Amino acid sequence: MTDSQVIEITEHLQILGFPLEHAVDCPWLAKLEASFGRRLPEPYRSLLEFYRFRAFDVPGFESFSNLGDGSDEDITVAPFKDPAVRDWLIPRGFLQIGRPDTGSYDPVCLDMRTRPDAPAIVRFDHEDILLNRSRIEPIVVAESFSALVLAG
Repeated sequence: MTDSQVIEITEHLQILGFPLEHAVDCPWLAKLEASFGRRLPEPYRSLLEFYRFRAFDVPGFESFSNLGDGSDEDITVAPFKDPAVRDWLIPRGFLQIGRPDTGSYDPVCLDMRTRPDAPAIVRFDHEDILLNRSRIEPIVVAESFSALVLAG
């Protein structure tokens, strides 16, 4: 990851009308990574570490916020609220970072299984997870977090 990727993402989000605030520190990042059971990939990690932001949406995706305020839509709370979804995703290497921009409950995740340093972004049908269907396949949304945000 380069600083230029984070700058490109933040500039793009600001152009789209989503303000970001520079952060001095991110005391909840270590706890978040411990809850996920792994270090977050760049540039997503740096975005969380160095910026505070409300939920933003780009075509196909609505991010969780990163305010550390304990709200239901914050990255520190939202991926862990539904135990059935959480307990299915995390052990399989999927880290939920948002939902579709349609208002659907489907989880949109970093797919850490094959490329943990550059994970694809995938979506699952939440009903498949909740109904414990035997075959649940991810749908690729974007090749990376950068590609997802910059496509908007």
